[in-house]
Amino acid sequence: MKRILLTWELGSGLGHVVPLTGFGQHLSNALDVEVWYCFQSLHDQISLPFYKRMLQAPPVPPARNPIGRPRGFSDMLHNIGFDNQKGLNGAIRAWRDIFGLVRPDVLVCEFSPLSLLASRGLPMARVQVGTGWHVPPPGAPVPAYRHLPGHATEQQRTRERAMLERVNRVLTEFEAPTMQSLTDFFQETDLTALSTTPEFDHFDRLEPPRYLGHAPVRPDNPESVRWPQGDGPRIFAYLKPFRGLSTLLKQLANGQYRVIIHAAEQAWDTARHFAGPQVKVSPRPVALDSVADGDLVISHAGHGLIHETLALELPMLLLPLHREQQVNAGNARQVGAALVIDCTGPEPDAEAFESALDQLLGEPRFRQAAQACGRSHDPAIYPGLTALSGAIRELIE
Repeated sequence: MKRILLTWELGSGLGHVVPLTGFGQHLSNALDVEVWYCFQSLHDQISLPFYKRMLQAPPVPPARNPIGRPRGFSDMLHNIGFDNQKGLNGAIRAWRDIFGLVRPDVLVCEFSPLSLLASRGLPMARVQVGTGWHVPPPGAPVPAYRHLPGHATEQQRTRERAMLERVNRVLTEFEAPTMQSLTDFFQETDLTALSTTPEFDHFDRLEPPRYLGHAPVRPDNPESVRWPQGDGPRIFAYLKPFRGLSTLLKQLANGQYRVIIHAAEQAWDTARHFAGPQVKVSPRPVALDSVADGDLVISHAGHGLIHETLALELPMLLLPLHREQQVNAGNARQVGAALVIDCTGPEPDAEAFESALDQLLGEPRFRQAAQACGRSHDPAIYPGLTALSGAIRELIE
């Protein structure tokens, strides 16, 4: 029986583990294969009792000199040990030991650059899945993300050349093919399939990969919530702790809105004090079907929730908290369906929130853009991760 190994190393939350495990289940049902899983977290927000072939991924090696505010993809590689030859050597060796145990015919990587690098030169097919954030296009220096300012500096070029030399020394130790560019191992795969659409890719690409559309991520046991009574605009907000949280909550509580808030993590400690007749606050995930008839969604620009919101044809106020969310927010703004208040810098003031809410609720163009974008994401064109099974079948036959 053929074996498929699904790996996941970086990132956190349901957006990685749920689509990948769902894909593994689909492969088990659709093909006569044995599916193995190797994840960086075996208990990350999901119960996995039915996964019998589950392994712990090797730890990501620490950077010797971590970059405090990574500007691009090469900085991310630097921070996961690509500046640490000894640590990189250990990670590659650990992954190769896992490959020796599992003996996969196909390796499927989701935000798993070290396992992909470790597979170099070994007899297996390689598949990359996930969003575009962790799959860079070819180029030296590594191409920049969309919507993030600045070109590669000479310091970055020097750092990338040093990382490439270090990686090639490690590959030589394992008698694996060396690389001409730091992105070679991302390009030399049998299939790259991104669970996004072209307008929501994180990079501009000369040669597009296979786009699958969004893979829905639904939490276990979401809460169905009814809108507060009244006639005001209906706003759903998914909020985490950030500078400006209290200011936004005051604006929502004092306005003529009907509001449902999912306050995640420590945001609950703040948001619960604003609950009232017009504001419902829950620490549990909210079923999006129960807010589908809303007028606006506020979030931190997670890739999955943006796609889920567009499927509901609703406009968005996006409050990105880190680089990836900045790119997601820039894409949503570019299609005309969102306004963005960047929360990675100084704290936003009440006027910024008030102005954005007035525009999004008062100007039809945002709702119209969301409707146009939502209708264009036809499942017949972007069929999701399950469409990969046919391609996997071809690789193993």
